[in-house]
Amino acid sequence: MIDEALISLIVVQNLPFAIVEWPEFYTLCQALNSESEGMITTAHSTVTKKLEGCWITHKDAVRRDLQSAISNIHILLNI
Repeated sequence: MIDEALISLIVVQNLPFAIVEWPEFYTLCQALNSESEGMITTAHSTVTKKLEGCWITHKDAVRRDLQSAISNIHILLNI
């Protein structure tokens, strides 16, 4: 659940994958839940792997949404 929420935050808000390496991000997580220590990834490369896993899981839903779109769609990837 934490990984899904983190990936959603990064993708929806167009945040850099390196957010997981920011000390301020961990301070915020600790302020929200003191038991979150050690539960959130600390490497941006891990975010990439988790994002790929989420993509595989949600690929069909995204495909259906894109195919049913009425207007043109422009996709930008931050690679």
